[in-house]
Amino acid sequence: MKKSLWLLFFFLFSCTGEQETSQFDYLAKLDTKILELVAAVAIDYSEPVEPSGLIMRNDSLFTVSDDHDHTIFYLDVDLENKTGRLIPFIKFEAPELDGIDFLDFEGITVDPAGNFYLVSEQAFRILKISAGGQIVEWITPNLKPFGEKAGLFQRRNANFEALTRIEGNQFVLCAERQPRGMIRLDTGTMPQSIVATKQDHSILPAVGKRTPDYAGLHFDGTHLFALERAIGAVTQIDLSDKAITETALWTYAHVENDSAWRYEEMEYGHAEGLFLDDDFVYMVLDNNGAARQNDKNDTRPVLFIFNRPEN
Repeated sequence: MKKSLWLLFFFLFSCTGEQETSQFDYLAKLDTKILELVAAVAIDYSEPVEPSGLIMRNDSLFTVSDDHDHTIFYLDVDLENKTGRLIPFIKFEAPELDGIDFLDFEGITVDPAGNFYLVSEQAFRILKISAGGQIVEWITPNLKPFGEKAGLFQRRNANFEALTRIEGNQFVLCAERQPRGMIRLDTGTMPQSIVATKQDHSILPAVGKRTPDYAGLHFDGTHLFALERAIGAVTQIDLSDKAITETALWTYAHVENDSAWRYEEMEYGHAEGLFLDDDFVYMVLDNNGAARQNDKNDTRPVLFIFNRPEN
């Protein structure tokens, strides 16, 4: 059995001592790796902020925050000095929707023209913001009925958690948990093509009170990747109309639980944004204001940068 697989099971099951033989056998068939940390950077901002989603445009990282309905942030990172800060990049006003006062943006992606796309957990819609911020428009209907028909959106605050653009006008969005799942849609068709898929199971059991979840998405032009916060891993996804299958697993649990970066509150994990380029895996954590375990005065979110394993 390869070393990375043994290490993965050590990190994920050392607390419970439980190992499911069937899952172990399944994992042995996967591309299973331990992510190697390159840099960890605490993120400063002038007020409490909860990063949720991560994207790169023109070699710069951008994010949104749960509590900031009108801002796309530029993530200014100085790797030499290991410092990071959020800078408001685009301020916008989304068109009003009846009965929706709080949008709660949970994901961000871009297209080749530099336009941004955000997903609202409360509105169940995608918002398009032009590259310079001049044009702001909702581009989907309310997607909640489509998800509910497939068995999604059964829990409060467990709705859309991320989105990624696949190609053209096609997007994939993920429902967070209980149950988790994905919606694939094409905004270029009339009516829009919308397919929802529920996924109850996970390739690994979630520890403690955690349940299988999706917290981030990224499409690299060939493969779809998901951030699975409950098991501390990035998984490669094969998505069809009827099934969601994990075909590779890269764990970061050893870093998130390291004493240097572990937060006092770790009941559910904190990773909420994912981006990959040819060399690195970028991950942003929303710590919900929790203090770091080794410094109770430090409540900043963190950006992790890992070497990207070969596919």
